[in-house]
Amino acid sequence: MSWNINDLDKSKTEQSISNEEARLDMCRENLDKLTQELERYKEETNNKLSKYYEMIAKIQRSIDAGEQFVNECKEHLKDFD
Repeated sequence: MSWNINDLDKSKTEQSISNEEARLDMCRENLDKLTQELERYKEETNNKLSKYYEMIAKIQRSIDAGEQFVNECKEHLKDFD
């Protein structure tokens, strides 16, 4: 028995194609939503990272200023020896 495309029920084939197209559309929509969510998450994460780097830079400046102050104090104390 050979298979022949004419043996297919045209309405069932069209319905199958339609169902597959609907599934593909749903997959595309879900992919778009996921992509948008990932972009939003990436932006939020980048904003948080920027804030953390700013805080780290402020802390480093404070440490540098503190070290400079301590070194200056040590130099002045040498004058009292």
